[in-house]
Amino acid sequence: MKRLVLFCLLILPVALMARVSLQSATRMEVNASYDSLIDPAMRGVMNQYQYQLSEAVNRTIGTSTRLMTASAPESYLSNLLSDLLLSQANTHSEQPMDVAIINLGGIRAPLKEGPVTVGDIYKIMPFEN
Repeated sequence: MKRLVLFCLLILPVALMARVSLQSATRMEVNASYDSLIDPAMRGVMNQYQYQLSEAVNRTIGTSTRLMTASAPESYLSNLLSDLLLSQANTHSEQPMDVAIINLGGIRAPLKEGPVTVGDIYKIMPFEN
């Protein structure tokens, strides 16, 4: 009985103070037709940054001697990335680290054989974790 009274004392004031109002909305289709509405001045600014970004992302930083894919329980790629994380952790930490663990789901692309670019690294690990 006490619970029922307590429930009524708590819920009834909230229910009585609640207001319901009618809301309406309309759908607006967003498609490629909006691409033609870009301001030419803004396009110039974007092109400048796009060029700088493309230059940075397409820079070759190494070479892979084999195709590396991520697979469970471990793979060349996951071992390589774990070793790189451990190395960076030891470089930037005051205390030595013993292990680095990487989430297999965070590896989003294979490392292809041949030249490796900055863009390839962002494709493999697009998240900052």
